Amino acid sequence: MAPESTVVVLGRSPEKMRAATTVLETSGFAVVGVFTEADALRAIAAHDSLLAVVAGGSVSAPARERLRAAAEPHGAVIVDTAIGHADPTAHFTYEVLPHLIAARTSHAAAH
Repeated sequence: MAPESTVVVLGRSPEKMRAATTVLETSGFAVVGVFTEADALRAIAAHDSLLAVVAGGSVSAPARERLRAAAEPHGAVIVDTAIGHADPTAHFTYEVLPHLIAARTSHAAAH
């Protein structure tokens, strides 16, 4: 899988993470699912190039800024999302996936 297709997903619910991973992998993305900011920062640092970091609703504003600062030098965009009580599969399909497809298209055009 191309580095431009790697997405780090930070959340707190294993159920929502499974749904997110399934949706994204089915659409051709390589997913690194993590449950802590420290693990997200390690996952970001482990990739020379990555497409995006998806930050779930449980991620604080200061943590989002730290993730943004870590991800931008790797060429990644930040996608903020909050599933709440929505169906996680539908949420990732209709709310998150369009942002990632747009980012992947933009990356491909730039390279």
